[in-house]
This record gives sequence, structure tokens and C-alpha cells, in this order.
Amino acid sequence: MTLPIACQCGQFRGELDTLLARTHNRLRCYCDDCQAFAHYLGNTQNILDEQGGTDIT
Repeated sequence: MTLPIACQCGQFRGELDTLLARTHNRLRCYCDDCQAFAHYLGNTQNILDEQGGTDIT
């Protein structure tokens, strides 16, 4: 069984294999929407990396 995953803006899309649910994967999104959300929260220093990426774990 797979589960769909996506960035809120939809620029990143993928599927997770539920058989691997005990492992962790880390991706980064660099889209404008994710960066704008971090700015909206007023917490860019804790959300964005040095290049403006947002972690998706």
C-alpha cells in the first residue's frame, strides 16, 4: 500500500510505501509558497535552511 504525499503548493509530489513506515526520509522544498508561509509565521530562521528550503520529513 502506498500513501500520497505533497507539498502544500503541490510542487513536490510523491508516494510513500507503507511497508517502509518505520524508516524516515527527508526532502526539501524550495518553492515560493513554502518560503512565503515561513515568512508569514515570522519564523524563517527556524523553518528555512540557508538556501531557503523547507524540510519535509
